[in-house]
Amino acid sequence: MMLGRSAERATIDELLAGARAGRSGALVLSGDPGIGKTTLLEYAVGQAKDMQVLMTRGYETESEIPFAGLSDLLRPALPLLPSLPRSQSAALQSALALGPPLAGDRFSVCAATAAILAAAAERSPTVVVVDDLQWLDAASREALVFAGHRMQADGIALLLASRVSDDGDSPDLRLRELRLNGLSRGEADALYEDLIPSAPDEVRARLYDASAGNPYFGGLSVNSNTTNVLVRTDSSAIPTTTVPFTWTTSDELVVTGTYEAA
Repeated sequence: MMLGRSAERATIDELLAGARAGRSGALVLSGDPGIGKTTLLEYAVGQAKDMQVLMTRGYETESEIPFAGLSDLLRPALPLLPSLPRSQSAALQSALALGPPLAGDRFSVCAATAAILAAAAERSPTVVVVDDLQWLDAASREALVFAGHRMQADGIALLLASRVSDDGDSPDLRLRELRLNGLSRGEADALYEDLIPSAPDEVRARLYDASAGNPYFGGLSVNSNTTNVLVRTDSSAIPTTTVPFTWTTSDELVVTGTYEAA
């Protein structure tokens, strides 16, 4: 469920429209875990059904493997390798373990990445989507950011999503950034109405204040055996505290539970 984010969706729509018209652009979605970055990426993919979509994401377990993310991203575009200059094609094939190993040439790999994305866009306007950029291996990130700085009239929309640091700082990529904040109280209330319609305003207010409008904390599950309501979180990713609450449902069942929030 996507609530609100009308301004953010309009920005993404503008980026996609530019690519369809032959103009390239890049946008970095940044924010806390669970704030809605992935949901907006999914929105972009859904709006790009008439475009070629190249996707990858960072995995913490693969963040030290050079070019792991780029390999996933470029797999659909690999048939275009012969169209690149021979040196660039050889460098990219070496980086992706598709050809004989070559001595490290970072510039050739970066240039080849930009070139193969441009070649893909010659066939169809192209959307490049990268989630969890903070975990993408450094070599892939370098190549994609290099390409992002050099896209002009190629018809490419580069859309990246990254968590902010523990200090709240955004990644310094020298690309246009859109920082995501929590939902408004009205938007959060609409979420609570769908998930916990019997909860009184006091409970909803406490949930909103504890989560600062982060929709990640809106996933509720009700355990009918213990009559507990628990907001699911990934405690490994976000430190949590517990906020207790109680309310009586329409059938007079007293429901107690805990809300785990950052």
